[in-house]
Amino acid sequence: MLDLFTRYLIVGGMPEAVSNFADNSNLNDVMRIHRDILNQYKLDFTQYETEDKRLLLTSATNGLALCQNTARRKTLFAITVEKSMQ
Repeated sequence: MLDLFTRYLIVGGMPEAVSNFADNSNLNDVMRIHRDILNQYKLDFTQYETEDKRLLLTSATNGLALCQNTARRKTLFAITVEKSMQ
């Protein structure tokens, strides 16, 4: 049961990832799909901003991914954003 819950947490709720995992149970494919979707998000939200804000948004987004597995998430994210703004 714990194994199923872990898979559920990894696959997430993105329809393309869920469909792919249901078809072939390959977590590497799921992770690739997640990366592709996140890259599309980055491209989408940065196209509406000026160059300096694009760098800030991209840096902040990358910082979020890095901070997710740490106990000091808020602190690390704040430092990442602060460095991006300098």
